[in-house]
Amino acid sequence: MPAISQGERGQADRLLPELDAGTARPGTRIERAVARYLHGSMTRVLVVVSSLFVAIFLLMAQTVIAQRQARQGVMLQDESMLSLNGLMEIMLDAETGQRGFLLTGNGAYLEPYQQAKLKLDPQVGALERMGERSSDDEQQHIARAQQLIRAKIDEMDRTIELARAGMMPSAIALVQTNTGQRDMGELRGELDWLRNDEAMQRQTAFDRVQALESRLLPLVALLGLGLVVLVIVALRGERHRAWAEAEARQFAALRAANAQTQLLARELNHRVKNLFSVVLSIITISARKQAPTTEILDDIRSRVHALSLAHSSSQGSGADENCQLADVITNIMRPYADGHPDRVRLSGPSAELPARMITPMGLLIHELATNASKYGALSVEFGVVEIVWQVDMAASGERTLQLSWIESGGPRLSPDGAAAALDKALLPKGGFGSRLTAMAAQQMGGALIREWPETGATVQLVCPLP
Repeated sequence: MPAISQGERGQADRLLPELDAGTARPGTRIERAVARYLHGSMTRVLVVVSSLFVAIFLLMAQTVIAQRQARQGVMLQDESMLSLNGLMEIMLDAETGQRGFLLTGNGAYLEPYQQAKLKLDPQVGALERMGERSSDDEQQHIARAQQLIRAKIDEMDRTIELARAGMMPSAIALVQTNTGQRDMGELRGELDWLRNDEAMQRQTAFDRVQALESRLLPLVALLGLGLVVLVIVALRGERHRAWAEAEARQFAALRAANAQTQLLARELNHRVKNLFSVVLSIITISARKQAPTTEILDDIRSRVHALSLAHSSSQGSGADENCQLADVITNIMRPYADGHPDRVRLSGPSAELPARMITPMGLLIHELATNASKYGALSVEFGVVEIVWQVDMAASGERTLQLSWIESGGPRLSPDGAAAALDKALLPKGGFGSRLTAMAAQQMGGALIREWPETGATVQLVCPLP
């Protein structure tokens, strides 16, 4: 885990007085400063990496588009080459059929001539489409080739018509003018020029595709490098996040420990005062008896000793030990029974408290017992406190402890007095005893419900039981 920087440590040192005073809250300045630092660093890195990815994506898209255009160009040039080659073959087939008919007079030679003329129109149409996407020079050569094709076809049609009309000498004389041969030679030259030009364009397209492919490979490598960088950034971000969470937990633990220390100090002061009050109550109760002084002193000595045992129980067991709920309550309540077991009645199943719940449970019972001895059922001779608990099991397997503190036989409360006591108990800034019991219940993950009927105080605790 990376260490905190010197500046952040200085901020933490400046916040320690707040922690000591108990005024620091979750989300303090050091945590916000660390969060802002991490957020800013990660944002800058992500912006750089994102920009790199966008640039690579645009280059790759441009390369792919250029490759597609080059591929389409190659396909069109191949089509043009096939059209040019096919056009020359068709013209040669037509000329062969014409010459054969003129030399032999056999009409069978006219069949390849007619077939060649049927194939000629599609090829001429392909030549025209070729001219639509060609340069000015190519268009001139294509126009010249079309002109020569028409002239050659016209020459062959006239000779065949003369031959069919019985004017064979005139047809042969027209052939001997070499006009058709000259047109055929020029047509061959034009088609050769167009083929060479298409071959050069195709080679240029091939070279462009090869150049684009050679550029695409480094882009792919750069993209892979960007992914590696992104993974590294993500890992570092996760490590920083884990470090920030660990630091936040440490500060939270420090605040909790500071609050716990202050609570223990205040509780110790409160408990010492309560102990003096309980000792005085024990002396007063024992002095009511009509007995020799020695017996009264022994009675006081035994009750003070029981009080010390209850005080020890309320401090909890070892960190790894459990304790029976009944044992904790028995030790706490023994000094208040005044030698009469019926004054404190316990009822409930076996329930083990984990070590973390023993201290708050002891504090809660001790505080309730102290209040009962001062103002409630235990402050009079025939008052009774009944402590009842049960453990409920939910369908999810979670256990819940429900503990009820019920006083009876104590000083009766008038309705107005009960309402006033209830209002006071519900005040958010009540006495320390009320806050102590509420905090103890909160430490156990539970809640308290208090009521003051005329018969005596009742308190109900509901908390989860591990």
